[in-house]
Amino acid sequence: MNNQYHEELIKFLQQAEEENLKTKHFQNTFRNLNVKVSFGQGMPARIPWISFLIEPNTTANGIYPAYLFYKDLNLLILAYGLSESNVSK
Repeated sequence: MNNQYHEELIKFLQQAEEENLKTKHFQNTFRNLNVKVSFGQGMPARIPWISFLIEPNTTANGIYPAYLFYKDLNLLILAYGLSESNVSK
């Protein structure tokens, strides 16, 4: 088992500079966590992200670690994710 996420982050950063919104080629699990990747829906996001989730948390309803890539600043940060869509339980 690969305990490093480096290669996925490199792929993520490279794709964030493109118009490609597809995410199927990214790992959907890492160290027993569910992984979600987004480059936007319908149009490219200003801030693409990767979230690492443990049930019952989801990106839309939960608390989780996340990578956020601020394209305009060329800045990748590891953040404390908190869903905006719904109040976390």
